[in-house]
Amino acid sequence: PRRGNRGAMAGRLSREELDALLGAHALDADEPAEREQVEQYLAENPTARAEVDSRLRRYPVFLMVARKESGGARGG
Repeated sequence: PRRGNRGAMAGRLSREELDALLGAHALDADEPAEREQVEQYLAENPTARAEVDSRLRRYPVFLMVARKESGGARGG
């Protein structure tokens, strides 16, 4: 969930923005400039690290269920 186009020169993300990016980070879907800041945030915040670790454990199961419910994998 991004709030506008921050771009590479946008500066530091707020704690709220970093928290909002944890799901994208868990899926490796954040931008490089965001990823660097999120990694630093995770190194300093055990609660945020636990949230990402929890999402990493849940997402494969969620994707498997979603794929099964949609009739299998699409594309090649």
